[in-house]
Amino acid sequence: MKLIKGGVATVYVSHSMDAITKICERVIWLEHGEIRAEGEAGSVVEEYLRSGL
Repeated sequence: MKLIKGGVATVYVSHSMDAITKICERVIWLEHGEIRAEGEAGSVVEEYLRSGL
């Protein structure tokens, strides 16, 4: 968290939507190696959850 707050670019990989929305501002949703969505964490997580995956 210290790095993120300091403005350092970080990569966080998780299947925990709760953790993603708490830690990340922007996210990229990858599916089979392709970008399916990218943007504000809450919006992308909502889209992911609506997809039923």
